[in-house]
Amino acid sequence: MTDSDLLTPLLECLPEAVVVADRHGRIIRFNSGASRLLGWSSSEAMDRLRTPDLYADIADARAVMVRLRQRTAGLPGAAEPMNVELRGRDGSRVPVRLTAAWVRDSTGLLGTVGAFSDRRPYRAMEERLRLATELVADRERRVEATNIGPRMASELAQPVTAAMAHLDLAIEGGEMPEAAEDRVMQALEQLERVRSVVHDLTRMSTHWKA
Repeated sequence: MTDSDLLTPLLECLPEAVVVADRHGRIIRFNSGASRLLGWSSSEAMDRLRTPDLYADIADARAVMVRLRQRTAGLPGAAEPMNVELRGRDGSRVPVRLTAAWVRDSTGLLGTVGAFSDRRPYRAMEERLRLATELVADRERRVEATNIGPRMASELAQPVTAAMAHLDLAIEGGEMPEAAEDRVMQALEQLERVRSVVHDLTRMSTHWKA
């Protein structure tokens, strides 16, 4: 049994998408996980694609090779995991978490192997968490806005009532010129409107107690 005979069933057992390419970028292994992720059959990928074709942006393909070379300094090694986007058979962009490494087969030829984990479920979870966070923040803002009304009413009620009482006493006691009474009466009307607003604010909170 050759190394190739062992490699194929091993790759098929892995849940991740795994792609193996030779030193020229020609794909020589494309497991079923890769087929599910990108939509290409194994034979199509090996016949029609090179590793740069897998990436949605050629800059990502270059970045992977740069990381491999920087990490290994010319020796076989591995690149640290990184987030990239692949291109599906239908042209869609597929976000993945990539781990790549240099490998040698039994003949000593140098190539690469890449393992890809689908990040779409994580992105969906991140979006749900973002929406939930915004919902909580919005609810807190609404609660705070609801509480502001009663607090303002509490602060305004006493001075408004006191001001109205003083003006009433001044009018009834004849302490001001007749010409000023009209303006005082207008002031009382405005204060009565303020007191009405204060009363409405107190009803905004179920916790308000008269």
